[in-house]
Amino acid sequence: PRWLNSYANVPTLAVSQSTKDALNRFGVNDVTVVPEGFEPGRTPVRVAKESRPTIVWCARQISYKRPYDLLAAARRMRSEMPDLQVWMLGGGPALEKVRAAAPENVQVLGFVSEEEKIQRMAAAHVHVATSIREGWGLVVSEAAAVGTPTVAYDVPGLRDSTRAANGLVIPPDPQALATWLPAMLQRWQANPPAPLPNGGAHSWDDVASVIMTELATTVANYRHPEDPSQAKPRVGSHAT
Repeated sequence: PRWLNSYANVPTLAVSQSTKDALNRFGVNDVTVVPEGFEPGRTPVRVAKESRPTIVWCARQISYKRPYDLLAAARRMRSEMPDLQVWMLGGGPALEKVRAAAPENVQVLGFVSEEEKIQRMAAAHVHVATSIREGWGLVVSEAAAVGTPTVAYDVPGLRDSTRAANGLVIPPDPQALATWLPAMLQRWQANPPAPLPNGGAHSWDDVASVIMTELATTVANYRHPEDPSQAKPRVGSHAT
């Protein structure tokens, strides 16, 4: 809050409406939402969906990404879905502890190449996002772009990207994951969604257009202080 207080009247860009709302609550009151940019590779990803119901989770193994929530949900789902498999992608300081705590139906794979990440995303039926908050949650767009919808916690950033990607937001709780995931897995395993253009995000041309418009407005409204010792106002950019 002390750091954000210095941006109270500074023109600021945020990548989602819920991030703007969060910044407003901290007193940053001149915020414009700039669409998140994402453009998938030119070559379509052609990967068959897994025969078993499969969840993919892709994030740093760190506390605010809440990897243990998915472990707890996977344990609760084993009796209902004994053939469930979960892939957890991403390294981080908690990697070995998460790996040690994982039940048998969860593979904690750690860091993987970009190619393997996209292939596993495409092969899974559901992507799960459990962060405390995001600026947008680009991994949601990456998954949607290869035909894998997201079940995400209803928190700033993730609620925007997940709804834009035709996914589902749920209360931020492992029990909610265990309740909702079996039904969504069954639905999306039977009828996998088609890849979504830009994963529900926007092209970089769209992003550039909004940023240039905002910069032009800021420059047009700028008045240099008569006292040259006064600092010029800053243009801030806050993503998370």
